[in-house]
Amino acid sequence: MYEDKQRKIKINWKSLLIKMVILLVVIFLILWFISIINKKKQDVPSNIGTNLKIMQEAASEYFTGSKLPENLNGKVSITLKEMIDSKLIIEFKDQNGKACDLTNSYAEATKVSDEDYTIKVKLVCGKENDYVIDTIKVKNNSNDPVIDNNEDNNQDNNQDNSSGDSTSNGSTSNSSTNTKPSTSTKPSTTPSTTPSTSNPGTNNKPTNTTTCTYGNKEYISNYPLAYEISGNCAVSKDDYFDYGSKVNPIGTKEYTKIKDEVRNLANETGTSLYVETPIYTGVYNKANTGLVGYQIKFVVKQKLTYTTKVIYEYFIDSNGNRKAVIDNRASLKVTNNNNSNTSSSLSITLNTYAKTMNVGDTYQLIASVNQSNKTIYWSTSNANIVSVSQNGYIRATGTGTATIKATVDGKGVAATITVVNSNEAVTGVTLNTDAKTMYVGDTFQLKATITPSSASNKEITWVSADSNIASISSSGVVKAVSAGSVMVWAIVDGKTAYAVITVLDKQVTRVEIVDNDLELSIGDTHKLQYKVYPDGAIYNKRVYFYVDNASVIKVEDGVIKAVGVGKTKLTVTVDGKSDYIYVTVREV
Repeated sequence: MYEDKQRKIKINWKSLLIKMVILLVVIFLILWFISIINKKKQDVPSNIGTNLKIMQEAASEYFTGSKLPENLNGKVSITLKEMIDSKLIIEFKDQNGKACDLTNSYAEATKVSDEDYTIKVKLVCGKENDYVIDTIKVKNNSNDPVIDNNEDNNQDNNQDNSSGDSTSNGSTSNSSTNTKPSTSTKPSTTPSTTPSTSNPGTNNKPTNTTTCTYGNKEYISNYPLAYEISGNCAVSKDDYFDYGSKVNPIGTKEYTKIKDEVRNLANETGTSLYVETPIYTGVYNKANTGLVGYQIKFVVKQKLTYTTKVIYEYFIDSNGNRKAVIDNRASLKVTNNNNSNTSSSLSITLNTYAKTMNVGDTYQLIASVNQSNKTIYWSTSNANIVSVSQNGYIRATGTGTATIKATVDGKGVAATITVVNSNEAVTGVTLNTDAKTMYVGDTFQLKATITPSSASNKEITWVSADSNIASISSSGVVKAVSAGSVMVWAIVDGKTAYAVITVLDKQVTRVEIVDNDLELSIGDTHKLQYKVYPDGAIYNKRVYFYVDNASVIKVEDGVIKAVGVGKTKLTVTVDGKSDYIYVTVREV
C-alpha cells in the first residue's frame, strides 16, 4: 500500500494536446459559423420599418391628380406588386431574406373632405406586418398634394398637431407614425377656444387667451413693423404670403418717396447716390413657430471709385415713420459746402439726371459749376428725339431715349431723357410666368409687359416677399436662396403682377444607367456608368446596387465582377429612384 501511494502519476501529454487542439478547432468553427449568420443578417437590404418608409414615399409621389379618388369617402389602392411592376420601387425582402406579400401589402388613398385625403400604407412580410397613415391636403384643386404632417417618424407623437395628422396603429415592429414634413402646407389659422397658459411678450402686445395653431403673436424686434397681421395669433408661412398685396403698396410708396429725396440730395451734393430695392423680411413670434408681420428696410448707398458706402439705412413703421440704423446724409452736405467755392477740382451738377417727357414738351436743364467764368456746352445724342439749345432748353421731338450732355473744359455730365407719345396711364402689367419652380442657387429672368405700350411711366419696381427664399434684382433677375415658396412682385405706376417662386433643394428626380445590357466573360470586371438627375442633386451618396443572382456577378463600389455563368438583373437605386440592366456572363 505504501509503495502504491508513492507511485508517480503518469500523464499522456500527447493525447491531451490532441484533445485541446480539437476543442479549439470546434470553438473556432462555431464562432465562424455565428459570424456568417450575423453577416447575412446585416446584408439584408432593409427591415420592415425601412421598407414601409420606402413604400410610403413612393405612395406619396404616386397619389396625385387623377390618381386620387373623386368622391367623398372614395378609395383608390395599389398593391405592392403593382408598385414594383410600375417601377415605383424595387422589390425588397424582410430581415429574414424572404419576399414580402405582394398582394396583401398595399397603399390606399381615401378622400375624407373636399381638400383632405389619407394615405394608408400596409406592409406584410411573413408573420410581421405594419402600416402607417398620412394626411395630405390638395389646395385649390391642385393636382399636386402636399403632406399635412409636422414631424418625421422618429418625433414624439404627443406634440401639438393641429392639422389633424393620423398616427400609426398597432404594429408588431414598434414603428411610430411615419409622417412626412412639407414646406407648402397651409392649415387653418383660426384659433381654438382652449385657454392658453403662455405669457405676454415684452413688447406690450395683447395677451392671447386662445390656443393658436402657430403659437401666440408676441414677438421681439429692435425695429418697427411696416405691416402687422391682426389678431392675437401668429400665422403659417403660406398665410403670411397672402398679405403681400397689402404690404407692397406700403413699400412702393416709401420707395418712391426716398428715391426723390436721394435724387435731390445727389444734385445738392454732387455725389453719386442710389436706393437699393426695398428689403421685405418676415417677423417670427418669440417661439419661432409662426409669423406676425413684415419689416421693410431701405438702404441708400454712395458709389465710390472702387466700392460703395452705406449713407442712409432705415426701417419704416405702419404710419410711414422712419427708424434710422445709419444716417450719414449730413456729412455729404458738409463736404460739398466746404469744397464748393475753394476746391480747384472742377465739378458740374445738373438739376436732374433723368426725366420723362411727352412729345412737344420743353424743359430747362440747369448746370451748376463750382468754378466761375466757365462756359457750358450742351449736346444731344439724338436730336430727332430731344433737341437742346445752348441755354440748356430741351424739346421732346420724337419718342425714344436720348442723352443730353453738359460739358465744361472737357469734363461732362449727362441726363437721360425718355420721350413718350402721350400721358397715357398704366392700365396693367403682366409677367412672363405666373409660377416658377427653381433649385437652390438657380437664377431666372422675370420680364414685365406694361399695358399700354405707349404708357408714359415704365419704371418697374421689383419686390420679393421674402428675400431669404428668393431675392430679386432691380432688373428682375430672381435668385433661389433657400427651400420654400415666395411671391415676387412687379409694380408699375400702382399696377402689380406677381409670380410664385418655389425653391427646392436639388434632390434626385431620376437615375439613369448609361451602360446598355452587358455581356462579360468569367473573371471580367466593368465599372458601371450611371447618371443622377438633376445635376448637383443632393443624395448623400446613398447609392445601392442590387443583384438578383449573386452567383453570376458581384458588385462593389459600382464595379461589376463576373464570377459565374448565367444572366442576372442589376438594379441601381439612388434615394428611391432606380434603373436596371441585364448582365450576361459566359465562359472564357
